[in-house]
Amino acid sequence: MLSVRNLTITYDKRTILRDASADFPRGAISVIRGVSGSGKSSMLHVLGLMQTTDGLIYKFDGQDVSSLRDSEKADFRLKNVGFVFQQSNLLENLSAEDNLIAPQIAAGAVRYKAKRRAGELLGFVGLSELAHDYPDTLSGGEEQRLALARAMANGADIILADEPTASLDSENTAMVLEMFGKLAHEMNKVVVIVSHDEKVAQAADVLYQISDKKLVLEQGLSSEKSASPGQNAEPARKKLRKGGLRFAAFYTKKRIGDKWFNRVFAGIMTVVTAFIMLTADYGGMTKANIEAILDYSSDRNVFMVNNIFEDGMPVDIDVNRSLTQEQIDEIAAIDEVESVLPFYSFSYTGLTVSESDDGTYAENPGGQSLISVLDGEKVLYSAEFKFEMRDSQSYDDPATDFSVEPFFPEDDIAPTLEYGKASDSPDAIYLDYRVAQALTEDMSRLIGKTIRITCAVPVKSYPYKIGVSIPGTEGIVRKETDATNYKAATFEGEIAGILRRYFVGNLKQRGGHSPNLIRIPYEKLIKIVEENKEQNPGEDFIPLMPSALMITAKSPDDAGYVASMVRDLSPEYSVEELDETSEWTWVTDRIDRLQASLTAMSAITITLVAVMFMLLYSLRSRGRKKETGTLKAIGVRKSEIVKLTLFELVGTALISYAAAVVIAVAVVYLSKNDKSYEQYFALLSFNGFSAAVGFVVSVLITAAAGIIPIYRAARVDPVEAIRRINK
Repeated sequence: MLSVRNLTITYDKRTILRDASADFPRGAISVIRGVSGSGKSSMLHVLGLMQTTDGLIYKFDGQDVSSLRDSEKADFRLKNVGFVFQQSNLLENLSAEDNLIAPQIAAGAVRYKAKRRAGELLGFVGLSELAHDYPDTLSGGEEQRLALARAMANGADIILADEPTASLDSENTAMVLEMFGKLAHEMNKVVVIVSHDEKVAQAADVLYQISDKKLVLEQGLSSEKSASPGQNAEPARKKLRKGGLRFAAFYTKKRIGDKWFNRVFAGIMTVVTAFIMLTADYGGMTKANIEAILDYSSDRNVFMVNNIFEDGMPVDIDVNRSLTQEQIDEIAAIDEVESVLPFYSFSYTGLTVSESDDGTYAENPGGQSLISVLDGEKVLYSAEFKFEMRDSQSYDDPATDFSVEPFFPEDDIAPTLEYGKASDSPDAIYLDYRVAQALTEDMSRLIGKTIRITCAVPVKSYPYKIGVSIPGTEGIVRKETDATNYKAATFEGEIAGILRRYFVGNLKQRGGHSPNLIRIPYEKLIKIVEENKEQNPGEDFIPLMPSALMITAKSPDDAGYVASMVRDLSPEYSVEELDETSEWTWVTDRIDRLQASLTAMSAITITLVAVMFMLLYSLRSRGRKKETGTLKAIGVRKSEIVKLTLFELVGTALISYAAAVVIAVAVVYLSKNDKSYEQYFALLSFNGFSAAVGFVVSVLITAAAGIIPIYRAARVDPVEAIRRINK
């Protein structure tokens, strides 16, 4: 039995029902009658625990329900109370079957059992064939029968109906009343109907009339049966398992309404997130690219040769005097110097000396090709280079000689490449355009292949005196120097790229050096030198030491000062600054400002998008007030409604973020692997930082978009929402 005591209802600041008491037994149809505005619907809302009043005592089967917390009342309503509203209040965005599954999922039922139960209920109300139809396609009678089936979905013991026949014809009225009779008389339910329909009153087992603010029993219960239920009953705190995220997931998936909105939201958010991720480090990438350009055109490097000749004379580092370790250390001690690296190069030819002063040029060792491209041990391409000094050669002609020079850690080799790309491999080798052309016309085929090179490698030095003509003086001055002694050596590596046509490099061509470059990592070149140089060269020779250095200043601004300091150390030091550019501080300052501006623009974009979606979701949430009120009325907790709203938002955000990551990765991949896209996307990047920024952006936009909908969903009054619908 359902019993209420001390029931007083106030509406719009006026009392419409005072100090009422009523009992509604199981196994009977109880009807409440009264004129419009007398409080019939309000009393039904109290019986359904959608609203309460001060001092109310509400007991069901002897258990006190009135003392439950709001969340526990929602649980009680979900499991024990079934509503049939005047306008049916079906969830319009769910099919007939899903209208019956949703409350079961909310109560914790598993999907397959809920679906089976829904099928049974649809059969009970005669709607099995309409399981997949939506409420807007049903007739009034079909809607009310579906509403009755929903009221029974969780096996409710209390069925409450508000004017269930008001809009039905006589045939549907009789059918609905017959179903209420089965619920009461055959299933022993508490059935309470509010109605002014005489046909409903005639079907009543218990009849109450609201008149002059009083609830009067007109038929049915005796005074003994109306007595207050057990006084010692414990509060009804039946533990219900709520559906948690399963309900939110089910409802979001099945709900057809506003899917276009979610798709548009997801699409816009995907584009915005991808844009933010790709440009998150735009300032840094711009700075890095500009710095790379400036580094390339405004090198920090200073090239220095220990030159025994006077200024204006040709310089050939092969016959310049070797530096001592003390001289190298003296240069490295300059405060503005970052590093000092010995400079060596290999050549197609090399000077050898005997114990006498006579020098001869080495012959081709064994007559083999000096450069071969291999597939395993199979020679794919080869080129025979002359082991002799060339007198002259057109710069365009295929190579007949070559030199091997290092590229330093400071160097950016990428802008110098025609084919291939820069590699971090210690065995990467880059061929001059003409050297590659001498091997094969289809130079792109060389990329990734193994190359074997035989060339002259320095091993020791031979001291001697050379006669030098000093401008402005007569006669020859004998100066001490030393000549590098070479031997043939072979090494291998992988062809990583082909240098652009006519590329010369920062080091100017001088003396017998070939313009046909083969560039290898500095570490690899030094390793080859160390493996081949003679540690004990003999009494007529001296150990190999460099006669040239590559000096790196700490910044481009310092390069000029370092060059000046090195010149001051010795008049024999020939120093060359490599492509000097001034005003470096001014340029970097402007780059920093650009980076700050781009960061600010990204922040403004994020803010505008967040505000836009907040307003859009706010407008959409107004249209869902009826839906939210209905969900609360059938017993879905406030927290579940919030979870549902969050699930929709977070789900859309995660899908958008994943799609944005895919787009960002694709764009960066295209920019790095397809030169046709490089010019458009070169400054875009995707890394851990930009991925994190994208995620934060998604969270911020989602949070901003959800603030108002979540706030409104939590505050929706189901009674007020239903009243608005029924007006």
